[in-house]
Amino acid sequence: MKIKKSLSFFIIPTGLLCLLTFNSICSADIYKYKDEEGRWQFSDKPKKGVNSKLIHADNGGFAGNGKISDITSLLTKKYQFTDPVQKATMAVVTVKSKLGAGSGFFVTKDCYLVTNKHVVRPAKGKQWDMTQAKIKQNALMLKRSKLQMSQQKERLAINKQKLEDFLLYAEGLSSGRAKDLAYREYALFEQQYQQDLQQFNEAQLRLNRDEKKFNQQQSDFNFSSVISNVAQSFEVVLKDNTTIRAKLIKVASTDDLALLKVDQCQAPYLKMHSKS
Repeated sequence: MKIKKSLSFFIIPTGLLCLLTFNSICSADIYKYKDEEGRWQFSDKPKKGVNSKLIHADNGGFAGNGKISDITSLLTKKYQFTDPVQKATMAVVTVKSKLGAGSGFFVTKDCYLVTNKHVVRPAKGKQWDMTQAKIKQNALMLKRSKLQMSQQKERLAINKQKLEDFLLYAEGLSSGRAKDLAYREYALFEQQYQQDLQQFNEAQLRLNRDEKKFNQQQSDFNFSSVISNVAQSFEVVLKDNTTIRAKLIKVASTDDLALLKVDQCQAPYLKMHSKS
């Protein structure tokens, strides 16, 4: 009786999942609940029919711009521009949201600024779609890897049974020489089986880590998407990388525009001219 050498092992690659990173911002009320599969989901409203837990309560307040009350003076001291185009760059800012960032600029002296709507509501923009597509791709890779591991587990179980059957066969041989050869053959296949089993266990550990990482990333993304859809305060980075905060005033219903304001300050701004 002979047994076949175990089938080749599917190596599950490390670093299976793409890391997703998110910036920090203030948020409104956020609730979490478990779906039918036991995974955490997030919403800005309590979910009817399930036990929703409030995990972040917005007290309605707004963190202002700290000690900066005159952005114009701050930047003018650092950038003594004479060219009008260079001066205009002092009014340009970067607005950061939970899922990304975008440019904006001050439009009034008292610190009203304009940015794109998809910057403050990114869960409906191109960047959100790209991240969502990446998550779906990671989910598909994870599903395929789990299927490969399941198939390999079945192969290992079959080979283990073959080993046990072969050992019984070897023990039942009457010839000492034949029994000795059978035991040697068994030892070789036993060694191969143990190597395959070790590889399987190591790959399973990697896959478990990747799955845990993916589930956390998916949860973070869902949480970030909810926050981005209700956020009322955003981080604003000035030309000199000074960070302040601005509150959301209005989001356009049709155009890709949003209006924000930094409280109690003055800023360099771009004058808006209407067409004659």
